[in-house]
Amino acid sequence: MKNLASLQYTFKCDIYLANHAADLVKKIRTKAMCEYFSPFLSVKLEKMAADFGVPKIEDLENEVAQLIMTGKLKARIDSMSKVLHARHADTRHETYEKVLAMGQNFAREVQSLMLRASLHKNKVYVNSPVKSTRERMLEMH
Repeated sequence: MKNLASLQYTFKCDIYLANHAADLVKKIRTKAMCEYFSPFLSVKLEKMAADFGVPKIEDLENEVAQLIMTGKLKARIDSMSKVLHARHADTRHETYEKVLAMGQNFAREVQSLMLRASLHKNKVYVNSPVKSTRERMLEMH
């Protein structure tokens, strides 16, 4: 982050990047914070502030809070102990929903197969008349 901050002046001197430098640096910093936190269940804000070169923990806490509010970081901040805790979604509910949908789909398919087998057993057939390609083309027009 220190190197990125030192490059910010260079970005501002570039005629193509000058208008986008601040936004670009902010997006890089946001992505870096998200990637930094992703493998952990919790991180001390003191350590994170030192790694990102933020002199005051309160500034980092505000920046992380902004990321949480915008939904870019799934976490919560323990302000008393200055620790950032991951908030992992409960995938159990999603798994139950998928299993329920698969079960309903399976039941429909089995019912369809049973109906088809019953029709075949009772020799009930539906034949559609075979039409030539020319007849089908004439019907389309």
